[in-house]
Amino acid sequence: MNDLSKAFECGEDLPPLLGINTGQRKNKPSDKGLFSVLESHLKELSAPFHEHPNKAGWLLAATAEAKSWLESKGSAESVSTLNSLDKTMAFHS
Repeated sequence: MNDLSKAFECGEDLPPLLGINTGQRKNKPSDKGLFSVLESHLKELSAPFHEHPNKAGWLLAATAEAKSWLESKGSAESVSTLNSLDKTMAFHS
């Protein structure tokens, strides 16, 4: 997520859709550990990422929505939010 914030700050061209792959496999629908934790954390942060209905383990957001969300957090809060998200992902990987 820090990379995403840096990409926006540098004005890099990004695809219209951003995704987070939690590694959930289609053949193990009950294995939603990381996915559930990450999805819950993103909801707490009011992040625009949502579960893709046809791709197991993927959380997607439109680039414009993600950029708007990061901008709404402000620079200091964005760094804190992104660090929190990075720690959550590292803890569960």
